[in-house]
Amino acid sequence: MGAGAQRAARRHRGPLRGDGDGRLRLRRLLRRHHPLGPRGDPGLHGPRAPGLQALHPLPGSRRRQRRRRLGHRPGGPPRRPLRARARRPIHLAREGLRGPVRGPRGGRSSRRRRRHLGRPAARLTGFLTPAGPLRIVGAMALERTELRGTTLDARYELGDILGIGGTGVCFEATRLSDEHPVVIKTLRPVFADHPDLARRLRREHEVSQRVAHPSVVPVIDEGVLYDGSPYTVMERIHGEPLHRILRRAGTLSVPVVITLALKVADVLHRSHVAGYVHRDVKPEHVILDRTPQGNLKMWLLDYGVCAAETAPADEVDRERGRVYGTPSYVSPEQASGNPAVDARADVFGLGVMVFEALSGRLPYSGSTVTNLLRRIIREDAPRLGLLVPTVSAELDAVVAKMLARKREDRYPNMRALARALMPFVADRRATERAIAAGLEVRSASRGLSSVVNESLTTVERTAA
Repeated sequence: MGAGAQRAARRHRGPLRGDGDGRLRLRRLLRRHHPLGPRGDPGLHGPRAPGLQALHPLPGSRRRQRRRRLGHRPGGPPRRPLRARARRPIHLAREGLRGPVRGPRGGRSSRRRRRHLGRPAARLTGFLTPAGPLRIVGAMALERTELRGTTLDARYELGDILGIGGTGVCFEATRLSDEHPVVIKTLRPVFADHPDLARRLRREHEVSQRVAHPSVVPVIDEGVLYDGSPYTVMERIHGEPLHRILRRAGTLSVPVVITLALKVADVLHRSHVAGYVHRDVKPEHVILDRTPQGNLKMWLLDYGVCAAETAPADEVDRERGRVYGTPSYVSPEQASGNPAVDARADVFGLGVMVFEALSGRLPYSGSTVTNLLRRIIREDAPRLGLLVPTVSAELDAVVAKMLARKREDRYPNMRALARALMPFVADRRATERAIAAGLEVRSASRGLSSVVNESLTTVERTAA
């Protein structure tokens, strides 16, 4: 016994025998001051061996095991604790989700917290789940499969599933009266009883009826499934999404980008006049098609997250503190969780899309959604001219005004933005035909993948 252990034993006041707690305290003191280190006393427990701790656990070995389970690895770099890793927002591009997903807080017991986090159903938070892509695909692939091959209301025969989003499922279908191909969109079973999601799915039908524009996907019918959840029937479209063009080309020329921005601004202006703010303008929702005459046809998708003037007050109150839209494309007022948005929010989203198409990168980025939203709220967007020196100073100023942090500094509506963009394209008709000629239009069975995007994206506010 070393000198330190002897002094610790003299200071110890508890009995050595007959009191398990006192003996346990003494053994801990002896092990702490033992010259061979805290692994054990050879005089008490024999020589150290690889399996000794497993056969005869010493006081404190459970603590070491718990530290290993919570992230401590002896001899290796430190790892984030399980609690911190569980609450870390899932990386959007890796997981295929559009919002920060956080694990439950759990209780004081680490064992209870680990057991809680291990259940996929218990990890569901809000409208998204933090499970990995394989788990999502495996679980979601079996949803609504009972509808395949059935007939809805004796009018529509359902075929295969086109895709599954965060809250919705899309089927290819046929209208029995004239054999017309359509697409039927419904909610996932877990959200069948969610009133806000059901109202937003029906709102796409409302937008289609009230916004008279050829670039809005027609919603021709709606109904109710056997479980009470709504479904909508849309025209089946096909084309090439703009994000696929950007992935293939990298960046686009100024006339091409301005021509596409003018077409998007036109349909958004009609929507704003009708009382709807899209709130999720991005390349994935812009579908380009080529008509038989060689002209360019554009569709603007996914009005499921739009802000409507006709929305009830209780729905607006529930939206407060949440971000609706894709984090990389939301305006600062959306990022702060303010539901009172107007046309200037879509001006910002369109500005992000123009910035990305001209520079090949997004104006804002972040390691997590929390950091991304915080940067959108607190930082000014970089100037396009610094990244693309060939862009004129006038166009740089227009894009900077579209991406202004204060909405009072942006263009007040889409008509004012269109007047500012028109001087940068000489012949719109010739540019549109050139864009249409370069499209890689796919078959109808493969071209509607973007329609099955999430009908609702909800992100809890994490930045002030």
